[in-house]
Amino acid sequence: MNKPCLDCGVPNPNSRCVQCAAIREQNKIRNRATAFERGYDKAWYKVRNKVLARDKWICYMCNKKLIGSDATVDHIIPITKDPSLRLDETNLAACCRQCNSKKQNK
Repeated sequence: MNKPCLDCGVPNPNSRCVQCAAIREQNKIRNRATAFERGYDKAWYKVRNKVLARDKWICYMCNKKLIGSDATVDHIIPITKDPSLRLDETNLAACCRQCNSKKQNK
């Protein structure tokens, strides 16, 4: 069953026709570096797991129990303001994804 291309509307079996898919791939711009490029390496995940265990997998902002991908670790003082605190456990706290997104760079 053919569906309309999401870009041009021409019926095809995929979500985008071959031409539109090629154009999208050609114009693809990466806005953000990969997690590894941003410094989230083995050392980061080791510290992250320590912080989550220390905080008993509970969000420090809303006291919600953290499960799976909802668990994040928040830099209390953003690393953009002080990069030396990136792996400092005293500057990190367990946080749910929603609270961490609300805080942004504040």
